[in-house]
Amino acid sequence: MENNYIRIAFFVEGLTETIFIRSLLLNIFDSSKLEIMFVRLLNSSRGAPTYSMPNPTAIIKFLLIDVEGDSNVLSGIKEREKDFFSKGYKKIIGLRDMYSDEYKRTSKKREIDDRIVSLIISKAQGEIDKMNNPKLIKLHFATMEIEAWFIAMVDVLNKIDIRLTHSFIKRKLSFDILIIDPQLFFRKPSNDLAKIYLLVGKTYQKTKKSLESLMSKMQKEDFYNLYNSGKVSNYKIFFEDVTEGFENYLTP
Repeated sequence: MENNYIRIAFFVEGLTETIFIRSLLLNIFDSSKLEIMFVRLLNSSRGAPTYSMPNPTAIIKFLLIDVEGDSNVLSGIKEREKDFFSKGYKKIIGLRDMYSDEYKRTSKKREIDDRIVSLIISKAQGEIDKMNNPKLIKLHFATMEIEAWFIAMVDVLNKIDIRLTHSFIKRKLSFDILIIDPQLFFRKPSNDLAKIYLLVGKTYQKTKKSLESLMSKMQKEDFYNLYNSGKVSNYKIFFEDVTEGFENYLTP
């Protein structure tokens, strides 16, 4: 700890991950001890601190960095890790989707290609191992997209529309969200989440309005229920990295 607070940086591929992490932090941490600041790596005209929540008395200060692209997450960390750790950051956490241009170039299968998934993760970890502080850097891949995590939040889907029960979805789309593991089942989960929305005449898009509407339905119990569900194992590992050492700062 330095200057009586702890600093953690998140490097994320885009708006979906930014809003999700912000919602996660605000729901599971004691907000009185929390500061969240937001920047865009490219410092574009869209870089206004929309998602910042300053708190001069914060004990934990999270910085969310939108690198605007899955391929920029690792390179962004690599270029800046030395500077961040020299400023006293305790950890750097990256989050991106597995489904990417690299994945599509490498695998032509219509189902999830576990071999390519493992190769991409192994390659990324090899790059991290060459950095100055590899033990303090964690890069997480949502398989195949972070929308797999959202689909696994069964109660959240029902909050979107009361008609979106697991039985209704099963009858219309032929999969049971109580049984399947979306991380293992969907090759492009964002498309399948959009199909679920469409069942009740709604539209899922990766827009600020659509994402904020979805994340507003997520409450503390939803994040913990997902963690304890036995599904989407990459969310479980991500959750543990985010909360590691902060047990005294979580909401009861």
